[in-house]
Order: sequence, then C-alpha cells, then structure tokens
Amino acid sequence: MSAWLLLIAVGCQAPDAEDSSTTEDTTSAATDTSDSSDTAQGDTAPPVDSGEYLAEDQDVPPEVDLEALGTAATAIFSDLWRYNAAEVFELYDELVLRFGEEDCPRLNERTTSVYWNGSCTSAAGATFDGYLSRTITEGGENFTAAALIDTPDGTLSLSGDYFYARQESGATGNWRFRIDGPTTWDGGWPKESWLGEGADSRLSMEGLKNPTGSVQSTVSGRLLGLTGAVEAVVFSDEGAIIHEGGGCPQEISGAVTLLVDGIWVDVFFDGPLEVMDKVDPESCDGCGDAWARGYHLGEVCIDPSGLMSWVAAGEAPF
Repeated sequence: MSAWLLLIAVGCQAPDAEDSSTTEDTTSAATDTSDSSDTAQGDTAPPVDSGEYLAEDQDVPPEVDLEALGTAATAIFSDLWRYNAAEVFELYDELVLRFGEEDCPRLNERTTSVYWNGSCTSAAGATFDGYLSRTITEGGENFTAAALIDTPDGTLSLSGDYFYARQESGATGNWRFRIDGPTTWDGGWPKESWLGEGADSRLSMEGLKNPTGSVQSTVSGRLLGLTGAVEAVVFSDEGAIIHEGGGCPQEISGAVTLLVDGIWVDVFFDGPLEVMDKVDPESCDGCGDAWARGYHLGEVCIDPSGLMSWVAAGEAPF
C-alpha cells in the first residue's frame, strides 16, 4: 500500500547567613517586654490566609448557585466523551481527501508510521504547513503534529499528541483517547462535532467495561471554552467515575474545578479510586465540598451515571 493510501485509510528567600547582630542588639532583644513573645508562643490566633487564592478585597464569600452548578456540571459529564480525539482524525482525513493531492502533502514512510513536513499548496487551494506523523495502532491511531492546514473550507491547527483506541470483545471493552495540545478549527464540518464550537479539549479519558459488568472511567486534563453555564472543567488530579458494580457508583473521586460566571469553584469528592474500594456510606451521596476564593460555599452534587451510560448500553463514543 502506498504511503498516500495508508494516510487516507488510517518570592525568592535569601540563604541562611551567620548572625551578625552585636552584643548590644542581643541584650536589647532579651530585655524586650513587648507582646511579640506572646505571639510567638501562640497566645493569639493565626492570621486569616490572604494568599493568592483569597482576594484581599473580598471579605464575603462569592455568590454561586450551587444547585444550578451541579445541574450544569451533570449535563457536561453526560456529554464529556464527545470531546474525543477520534474527531480530529476524521476531520484531518476529510481535508486531505478533499484538498490534498499525490505530492501535497508529500508523504514519507517509516517502519510503523507515515509523516510529512515542510510546506506545499495543492491545486485545490489548500496549504499544508509544518510537521505531522501518523501511526496506526491496535484499534486506533496516533498523531504527533505541529501543523497548520489552511483550506477553502477553514483552517485546522494541530499541536501536540493525539491518540485514540478501542478494543471490544463480547461483554468487555476498553475505549481510550488523549488530546495533549491545542486544537483549533474555524470552518464548517459535515457532522455534529465539538470541533468548530470553540471548545479547547485537552483531555485524557478511558472507559473500561469489565467481565463482571462493572464499568469504570478515568479522566484527567481540562475542557475550556464552553458556552453554557459552566465555562470550563478542570480535573486537578486524575479522577475516577465508577458506574455499576462499584462500591459507590454515584460519587466521583478526586477534585473537579468548575468555572461559572468568572468564579473558579473547587469541588472535592469522596468516591473510591478503585472499583471495589470501600467508602463511608455517609460520604457516598454524590456531593462534594465546594470552595471558592478561600471560602467553603457548601456542597455541589453531580450525577456521573450519564458519563458511562453508553458503555452500559454497549455503545462506543467513537
């Protein structure tokens, strides 16, 4: 198979110094009867934290509708898988098929990959500029790219690593993708997709359906540029969402940060990190503690079941 057909088919602190105080200074300090010694011994309460996280001119908690925030976040979780890397590969293939030609981009073959670099303009009026390497993997594909593809229908910019894979066998399955870098597309797209919506997906996700029937998803990274009530979702640490057969299927594990009305809200959950981990029943309520600008706001409840509903039904997102 030719390379062309393969592409189409697939605060600084000073260091410690020696004490240079004089004998007179030491004597003066020893006889000082001010309240500083009391403070050093902890007789007064520590000051309120006024670091970067807490605005100095903010002496009241920010106003956030926590119930509405939970509803909006639940909707995003149900739709999270659509922001996947497979969409990037499909769009790229569409652009190459419509606007590329045999020598533009000019392809080079390696043992397991095909790549192009440099710049060219096709007869159809598309410019391929930069570098892109594509590898076919078991059940999926991988891009490493720093490329700009300018076509009459729009411009696609790729930067970083892109990967997706799917493996299905009977009642079990594993679906994975990773987007590690900014991706932009300003043109139309002949199918419903997150590309072109202005969203910035830099997510890594995995869905796993076990032979026992339990379903698990892990997610890390961030999703920015959303147009709804929640403008961004950031997973500060790797979070796990357990569905069906786990110890606490209704609660996320780890922390989720949500941007709403310009306010970043950190929500800390108590869900299990592994499917069969035990969780205090009182903590297994689907709700996490919400904090913003140094204040505890209350609880935000997010239902993660929609995230894995397609797996339970035996349907893959790509």
